[in-house]
Amino acid sequence: MIDTLAVTIAIRHIISRRRQTALSVLAVALAVSISVIFTSLVTGQQQILTDPVKEKLPHVVVKQEPGEKFIHLRQEQQI
Repeated sequence: MIDTLAVTIAIRHIISRRRQTALSVLAVALAVSISVIFTSLVTGQQQILTDPVKEKLPHVVVKQEPGEKFIHLRQEQQI
């Protein structure tokens, strides 16, 4: 359970030092917003760097078996 004495002390501190409380809230909000902005920038930069590579590389490579003249597109039967 929440200790009522601790809550009372916290509320008194917040009310009596309003300027300090507002400054603390503003600092935390600024830090979180800067963190979100830089995370977005890094994610965007990562997409800019990886998208051309993804477009150039094939997703599937089809090769003929050694000794065969043609590529056979068939599904192996499981016994």
